[in-house]
Amino acid sequence: MLNLIIDRVGSVNVFNILDTSGSGSESHLQSTIDEDLILEYIKEIENLVRVSNAVNSKGMSHKTLETEILHELKILGETFYDQFFPAPIQEKLRLTTEKYLHLNMDPKLGVIPWTLTRWNLFFVG
Repeated sequence: MLNLIIDRVGSVNVFNILDTSGSGSESHLQSTIDEDLILEYIKEIENLVRVSNAVNSKGMSHKTLETEILHELKILGETFYDQFFPAPIQEKLRLTTEKYLHLNMDPKLGVIPWTLTRWNLFFVG
C-alpha cells in the first residue's frame, strides 16, 4: 500500500509518501496552491455538472455535448493534478506497483473532489 500524507499550512501543501513495499519514501515535498485556485477548480466542476444536469433533465440526448463535458472534466482534473502534486509525487504514483493508495490529508483539502483528479488513466481518490 502507498500512504500519501498531505498537510496544508497556509497555501503550502506538504507531502510525505510512505511505500510499504520498501521501494523508498519521500518526505516534506511541497507545492503551493492558493485557496482561490482550489475554489475555482470546484466552481468549474460545479458549472459543468449544472450544464450536464440541465441537458439531461430536458430528456435530450446530446452525445457531442456530453463528450465535450467529459473532456472538460478530464482536462480540469489533469490540470489540477499537475498543479497540486509535486513532480516526485507524480512520478511515484505513476511508477508504483501497489494496488492501493491511502490518502491521509488535511481536513481543509476535503472539499476537493479527488475522484475527478486524474493523471492519464489513473484516478486519485
